[in-house]
Amino acid sequence: MAATKARTQAIGVEQLLEFERKGHIKTDAVLRSQAEADAMHAAVMDEYLRRRKEAYVQKTRLFAVEDEDDELYQRALKCETEDEARALLEAWCNENEVPVPFLQVFNVHRGTMPGAQAIHALATDARMGEIAASLLGVPSVRLYQTSVFMKECGHGETSWHADLATAPFDTNHMVTCWIALTPIETEYDSPLEFATGSHRDLALPYWCVGVRVHAHTRERAHARERERWGAGKGGGERGRERYEEEWEEREGGGCWEEREGGGCWGERDARTCTRTCVTYA
Repeated sequence: MAATKARTQAIGVEQLLEFERKGHIKTDAVLRSQAEADAMHAAVMDEYLRRRKEAYVQKTRLFAVEDEDDELYQRALKCETEDEARALLEAWCNENEVPVPFLQVFNVHRGTMPGAQAIHALATDARMGEIAASLLGVPSVRLYQTSVFMKECGHGETSWHADLATAPFDTNHMVTCWIALTPIETEYDSPLEFATGSHRDLALPYWCVGVRVHAHTRERAHARERERWGAGKGGGERGRERYEEEWEEREGGGCWEEREGGGCWGERDARTCTRTCVTYA
């Protein structure tokens, strides 16, 4: 992985203090001109369109893992074309009455195609490493991952969550650079929202243990619990009451509410938007 020395202080003291307090900052130091932003947008779109089948397969596999559906998982792996992969994902979403989620492609900086090479150049650029190292208060950083997020019209919203739950680290001492490659002018343009200060919550690593992001999964969890209590299989009114009492106690005690409301960030349902993320540790 690439390592970059922090030769100078890439951002000011005020922003360093803001990052320490809030856990997030906004800076214009990444893409410094419209021409640079346009070139990066073109590079990201080239790489995304080249790998879009992979994005459809990845989302379907996530649903399959959540539902413990081995057949769906294998069908996703066997998709040979983008159209086949998209149809499989859309069919599953329609059957389960959930919106098609936004799409992701990971490690887009790897490869020999022009788009990947341009993304690699940005992700390993000295100023990116200097910003990340300054925020983390370390002399150097390593590039962990790059990713592209494509949210098209009709895609489902992003739930509140903490990135730590999906990263193979035992610390939140990492920083992600979230770059909007389409304009953000209104709340319909998928702006990023942060839960300020949540990075300092000592319970953060435990919020997402066993918690699934997609909203439909909560309903499936309800159904499984009803079945366990006998409410779904003729267990009678008392079985249903016992189940509802238990679930109400869980939610009232901060199980789902804290995990969803106290997460790290989320995006609104939006117009077609393109984002790229670069994570350093």
